Amino acid sequence: MYIRQMSIISFEEIIKFQQETKLEMILSQLDISKIAYSLRKSGYSKGPKGYEVTSMIYALIAM
Repeated sequence: MYIRQMSIISFEEIIKFQQETKLEMILSQLDISKIAYSLRKSGYSKGPKGYEVTSMIYALIAM
């Protein structure tokens, strides 16, 4: 007689954890909305637009 052991975590959740890197897990926990808002607030209307502020902050953290 065999008793089937119940799984603690599903196969789909295991795949999700494996696909997400450590950097992605760290960045997903950070709330940078206030910083990004204050940097976007300085509205210079002339000149090139540049990069998205949120992406630049994530790049600095990743470095």
